[in-house]
Amino acid sequence: DKLTNSLRIYSKGGGDKMSKLAQNILSQTGWTIKLRQYYLNDPSNQDTTVLFEAIDPVNDPHIVKYNSVQAHPLAIIDNTKQGTVDNLYAPSSERESWPKSRQELADEIEANTFFAYAENISQLRQIIERFEAQHPTDEGLVFYAPNKMLKYKSKFYLKAKELRGMLEQGKTSKRHYYYGAEPWAKWCQRHNESRFSPQLALNLYHLEKEGKLEED
Repeated sequence: DKLTNSLRIYSKGGGDKMSKLAQNILSQTGWTIKLRQYYLNDPSNQDTTVLFEAIDPVNDPHIVKYNSVQAHPLAIIDNTKQGTVDNLYAPSSERESWPKSRQELADEIEANTFFAYAENISQLRQIIERFEAQHPTDEGLVFYAPNKMLKYKSKFYLKAKELRGMLEQGKTSKRHYYYGAEPWAKWCQRHNESRFSPQLALNLYHLEKEGKLEED
């Protein structure tokens, strides 16, 4: 915030509860200090926003199992109406003029989160298939175009989320299963399991993969 010379952190549309949680996550992982340096040491960075995946498995449990508080930078967004994803779409000539801190952050994002480029729908389908094969229990992908983003949720995630919804509603069956959670739901019914957890979903995935889901 240029008016107050302070760092602003928002999450889930800017609501107080989740924004405060995001602030705590970034503080615990050391990113608050890094971001202050990023913005204050290089004022041109103040025209950008850094997007994060913020994870707190205790205070904000995900569908996918995580063991610790984590924060992963995903993108550097240009603060304009176009909202260009700078780390992916800024021209090379423009990137050369960036301060070192922005170049280093862009390199870190690419090294830790980039998966593949797709130039057409056929390549995109192949990328998704490869991702599912290599990371079957991960949450998913984020697709980037110059100023647009779209989340892709993995088959495991959608299946686990379907099961969670059923258990939270006290259901043991439903008329139609959109993401194939029926075998998992039947296992939970047989074992009187009524509480969802990321570990439960992971266990069910491995039981099904090993052909042991029907064994009691």
